[in-house]
Amino acid sequence: MFNSNQFLSKINTTNGIDDVENTLTQLKSLGASPMQCVLVLCKVLKISIQEADSLVVESTTWQEIKTDVDLIRREWTNFLDSSD
Repeated sequence: MFNSNQFLSKINTTNGIDDVENTLTQLKSLGASPMQCVLVLCKVLKISIQEADSLVVESTTWQEIKTDVDLIRREWTNFLDSSD
């Protein structure tokens, strides 16, 4: 499996990423995980992890993970709230 730097070398990022959705689709087809996609977006677009995460989770490319991600985050928030 590639790390985020190796994925960067496989895609054209000379002009930034003009089409985030297309780039995510390309990364996924190369075997990148959602987290690796987040890291690539952070490096190329110079955005925060939170912004990149939102782009990945809300993307059409990764739509199958959105429900699970939302559920895990909601459960984690509930756990943290209950531990106060």
